[in-house]
Parts: sequence; structure tokens; C-alpha cells
Amino acid sequence: MAAEHGAIPYTILTLASSYLDWILMSIPEKNPWISYQMETLSDQIDREIGTQIRQTLSREWLRWLAGEDSHLSNDENHPNTQNRLENIRQIESIISSNYHFQYPYLDDLSLNTKMSVSELKKKGMEEEEEEMVFLPTLPVFMEKEQEEKGGATRGTAYHRVLQLLPFERAMSRQELNAFPAKLAAEGRMDAEAAALVRGSDLAKLTASSLGKRMQRAAAAGKLYREKQFVIGIPAREMGDWDSDERILIQGIIDAFFEEDGKLVLVDYKTDYVENSDILIRRYEAQVRYYTRALEQMTGKRVAERYLYSFRFGAIEV
Repeated sequence: MAAEHGAIPYTILTLASSYLDWILMSIPEKNPWISYQMETLSDQIDREIGTQIRQTLSREWLRWLAGEDSHLSNDENHPNTQNRLENIRQIESIISSNYHFQYPYLDDLSLNTKMSVSELKKKGMEEEEEEMVFLPTLPVFMEKEQEEKGGATRGTAYHRVLQLLPFERAMSRQELNAFPAKLAAEGRMDAEAAALVRGSDLAKLTASSLGKRMQRAAAAGKLYREKQFVIGIPAREMGDWDSDERILIQGIIDAFFEEDGKLVLVDYKTDYVENSDILIRRYEAQVRYYTRALEQMTGKRVAERYLYSFRFGAIEV
């Protein structure tokens, strides 16, 4: 396993399907500190059957069971017969117990051990669909067509521009209007996507109270954007599973910044909805995961959490 500065790359770690995968990744290619071999379930069963046979059966007993040893007494009161009958009952008990065995962790077999925040929404962890529609630039009767053709692309375009926007310096309205096209000219985003971003929306964000706080944090080197995370959460905390097994949740936090030793979380939203309460219901669980991830990664408390809606502005969650 190729390691960078003694550490396994994040992209490789996320490919693990079990704890065993992580253990195997830690074994150096040269001078491994443990040895291992793969063994199937059928191999284990065959070995166990052989052990049971060796411990409880003998060639003589098997021949007697088959009726081949006529010199052995078949009298039920004979001591040899009694011993063999007791052995038979023991074997029957073992076989019956194994046949009716119920695996005690069946619920864990149905767990999806790694999920993204988007997958959680699709599985009902969020009450509504993912963001699809931005502020209408078309008449109401054309909104459905616009959603089908470009809603998701529009949201992605805004996230890309906000990822690259230089918050650390104040930009004029003219600069903000030209910024998406500038990114496209530099090959940093698709020109068609850049055309979907309105400079007036960028100006509204940077002029807002939250935007100014982000600018101050950026100037101090304390604004962080597009932060990937992977955290483990007990399954019973995520829904209907009755299990303490941990599920890996992965996602990307749009932005957060440090202020007075505490963290402020910001999640951009381009949804077109009737009121801000819908956004809060839609994304409250998502923000909780982001909060938990940030606090685990940094050891610092998330003091404030905001959805920044390009329809309603900053919404504290």
C-alpha cells in the first residue's frame, strides 16, 4: 500500500469495506509485522466437522453404527451399547443445535456501512428532495422545465464559484459580475455553468453581515471551504437499525470559519422554496452531521450554523 509521508491517502482509506481492510492497509509491504491467509466459511466448517469426528467417533463405533460389527452386542442393556447410544444422542444434540443456530447480529447484515449525506436524504433521513431549483429567471409556468434542464447544474455552478471566490479581499460589483466568466476563461469551470451564476447574488452575499464575517476570517487565514469529511456514527442513531455498529458518513462542508476560538458553519442553498422554514426542515439533519464532523475533526465547538439561501439570505439553524 503506497503511503504518503507514512500515511495512507484519504482516497484509499475511503475504499475500505470493513475494519479488516484498514488493518491490512497498515501492513508494510516489506517486513510485514503480521502474516495472514484467506479462509472461506466452508473451510472453517470442514475443519470443525473433522475435529468433531476425531473427538467423538472411532472407526469401531462407525462400523457398529453401520451394522458391520456383528460381534458387538446389540443388547440395549449391554454397557457398550449404552455408551454408544449416549454418543449418538450427543452427536444428534450437536447437529440439532448447529442446524437451528441463529446468528445474533442479523440486523447488522443489512447495514450500509458507508453512506454520503446525499444518500441519507434519498433514504428518508431528510424530509424532502435535494436542492434542484434556483431563483426563477423564467415565468412561473416555465419553472418545471427549467428544473428538469438545469436546476442541479445551477446549484453546482454556484458552489464552484463560491469555492474560488477570493473572500480575503473586497471586490467591486463590476469584479463580482465578471468573476464567473473569468473562471471560465481560465479553465477553472465550464463556461456554460459560469453563465448561470449572477454577480448580483455574489454581491448580496459579500455585502451581508455573514459575508463580511467570512471576509474577515479569510483575511486572517481562518476561512475554510469544500472540506471533505468521514465520520463514524452508531447505526441506532440514524434510523430504524437496532445496532451499535458504526456507519461511515462522508460529505463535503461548503464553508466554515473560526471566530473567537469557535467555529461558524455555512452551507449554501440554491433551492427555490416558498419560505425559509422549508429549508430548515429540509437540511436540519444534514447540518447536524456537518456540525458533528467539524467538532470531531477540529476539537472545537461549532457555535453558529447557517444556511445561506440566495433567496432568503442567512438562516440560522
